[in-house]
Amino acid sequence: MSQDEDSCKSSEEEYVDRCHDVGIEAVKHVHGPMDIDRFIGYCFPNWSAPGVPNATINQFRACLKNINPRVSKSTKLAKICSYIDKAFTHVCTNENLPLQFRVSAGGRRRRRPQFRLDDPIEPELVILQSNEQYDHWERSLAFIQVKATEKADPLYEYDIGMKFEMNFEQVNNWTQIQEYAFTAFRSVPRCFLLAIGIFGDMARLFRWDRSSVLVSRSFPYKTQPEPLLEFVMGLALYANGGIDPTLTAPIVLEAERDLVDKAYRKGQEDNRLPPGSYQSDPPGRCLMQSSIRISVPSATGGVPDTYVTLGQPLFCSQSIFGRGTRVWIATKICRTDDGDAPTVMIKDYWRESHRWTEGDVYRMIYRGRTKIFGVARFSHDYDVAGSPNDTVHRSSGARLNKEIAEFLPPQAESQEDRKRFKELVHHRVILLSLGIPLWCFKSTKILLEAIRDAIIGHNNMCEQGVLHRDISTSNIMISADVKAEDGAKGFLIDPEYVVDLRAPGAEDLLRNLTGTSQYTAMALFRAKVQHDKWHDLESFFWVVVEVVLKHTACFVTIDQKRLWGAQAVAFIFAADLSHRETFLDRHVLTLTVSNNEPLTKCIKNFAALVATHYRDAHFIRDIAFAYVTMRLDGKVISQNEMDQMVEVESNRLISEFCYKLTHAAIISTIEDALNTEGWPDEEHDGAAPLIPLKSPEFTITLRTLPTVKRHAAKASLSESNSKKSKAGDTVNEPETEAAAPPTDQVTSQPNISAAVVSSSSPQAAGAHTSDAEESGHVPQRFKRKASSAEEDAGAGGRPFCTKQPRLSTLIP
Repeated sequence: MSQDEDSCKSSEEEYVDRCHDVGIEAVKHVHGPMDIDRFIGYCFPNWSAPGVPNATINQFRACLKNINPRVSKSTKLAKICSYIDKAFTHVCTNENLPLQFRVSAGGRRRRRPQFRLDDPIEPELVILQSNEQYDHWERSLAFIQVKATEKADPLYEYDIGMKFEMNFEQVNNWTQIQEYAFTAFRSVPRCFLLAIGIFGDMARLFRWDRSSVLVSRSFPYKTQPEPLLEFVMGLALYANGGIDPTLTAPIVLEAERDLVDKAYRKGQEDNRLPPGSYQSDPPGRCLMQSSIRISVPSATGGVPDTYVTLGQPLFCSQSIFGRGTRVWIATKICRTDDGDAPTVMIKDYWRESHRWTEGDVYRMIYRGRTKIFGVARFSHDYDVAGSPNDTVHRSSGARLNKEIAEFLPPQAESQEDRKRFKELVHHRVILLSLGIPLWCFKSTKILLEAIRDAIIGHNNMCEQGVLHRDISTSNIMISADVKAEDGAKGFLIDPEYVVDLRAPGAEDLLRNLTGTSQYTAMALFRAKVQHDKWHDLESFFWVVVEVVLKHTACFVTIDQKRLWGAQAVAFIFAADLSHRETFLDRHVLTLTVSNNEPLTKCIKNFAALVATHYRDAHFIRDIAFAYVTMRLDGKVISQNEMDQMVEVESNRLISEFCYKLTHAAIISTIEDALNTEGWPDEEHDGAAPLIPLKSPEFTITLRTLPTVKRHAAKASLSESNSKKSKAGDTVNEPETEAAAPPTDQVTSQPNISAAVVSSSSPQAAGAHTSDAEESGHVPQRFKRKASSAEEDAGAGGRPFCTKQPRLSTLIP
């Protein structure tokens, strides 16, 4: 197989994996099938369809009779879709509905060998607004999926309360439909999305929002076309067809276009936006087509302000369900010509209705101040939902939960029973701080400075009695304007899950597991303990590890194999927690960041601080007993005296070698690294290109570094899947990405072959440690008190180990 074919195969496997994940996530949010009338009521609440003449209904029925998905293979799908197009277009013309239908089936991609991950993924037909000029299907109001037989329906013979059982064809059709929905939500800000599934002579309707996937019962659309008519009319006449009506696009006024162009170029100069020509997603759109106008209530309560975004979102959520966060950089349309237009970050997301708003959280953090060092500067926020009765900017969760509760028996009092679906409210936050994502660092030194100042910001929050609880790569930003941030090189954002430690009930909230899974402190998965400051500080460590492994030329030796950075990420952040444990315990000592000794040593010293919280108390007591026994040198004492001496010695060892992960210790460790000579030149030390690799459950083979570099020249995927999935949300495994090596690294390491094995194999989780113990092998850093490896392992040469260290490692 050629290299190009292998690359195509990898991309297709990645696409299939993504569809699989999207399909599984959707199953968890399905409600139905619902009776047609009830389903229409959920799609278009408080709306009634206008009357349709019988003549129009009869003509529509006659057109539908020409549709026959049960055709021979020789008949093109596009021909069938043209009959569907004709039927619906006839109705829209007669009833003056502002819709247009387009057949997409003819433009479907070929799977091989031309397959690429960014190739178009198109349904058979799409429904767009009549004035829509941009022809990409993702901007459609709805889509229509056509399959040959009724049994191809993923929900064929399924009913409420039954277990999902699908055959291979149905699974493929389900994941295909969900992938279309996923792509449509990512491409356009939506409050909800609608779709029609035609399966042989039966049809089924679908509705997605941030809480649920609603499905109707199937019905014979040729003899009973009324549900299709009402569905299409609602799509045309209700709530802008689900596309967020508070946003307008594209930018058409000349003054606004000039403002966007000027602000975008300035953003590139300030490194807030990617350099070079504008690249849209989906491709083919110019800057003005991707930019949108947002009317924002004024912070002072006066006339609303108007902002225009600088192109597409800086960040967009990787899930239909949950918060659905988008972050834009936007510039304000000023009413005077005085000075430059202010630039802000606008965060658009769906908050849980019972939680504080993000504005409330920022005000609690500030405690009467206007800003805090290392924390984002907040302007104001607001609910997009105009009233409690708003059904467009409030998800279906509350209505569904209320309906479900009415049918539950009295003894079903748990929250899980009565609140199956999240009750979400559309919300926006305006931030004055402008940030650059961590994975876009200009140099590793700047990256470390940003982490340090974010840790200082975290400490400032703790001093105000507030704990963040959601430290991740998405929630730490590199400052775009250091002066505006009072000298902070980085700052924290997204404090939605903070806890006010001074408030009543804080202890109960601290027992709830929150955060992004791959960065959450390991101790929080082991037992239901209260979330403490040091748990957040451990999350900072995992953030550093992931960013460095993904975006620098580095290597880690695991199971006696030298792995490229992204391979190590795939292994370390696998679902099995033992992989992170073994990395912290021993593999981190093998980490090498090419030509960057200060960063390499800083990560190892940071790891040493984290490891002090994972000492085995029984093992420390055994060491204390052995040490006391040596000091007694045969002297006989009572058991009570022995117990007291061992207790004193245990406390001394714990005090000296345990629980050292503090703000001051980490900041000191980072400062020591920053003040060390040997940092690479900034010009050649920016975030490296990325290479997509398979997920951890597959065996990954890295052939040669020159080959890897060739792949790197072709690949550049966004840093998306490492974004947050809150506790309770579906957690998607992050895509694996690797940095392209520098030229000197390629020549010095011409041929590296490595494999990452499945976590279910004997070589995986926990096997590294047990194999070493059974063979009697003890890592080099435990053999001598002052070995160079020990000095690398911890601050001040303190060793760390959570398994079987030699006695000398804990005795001064």
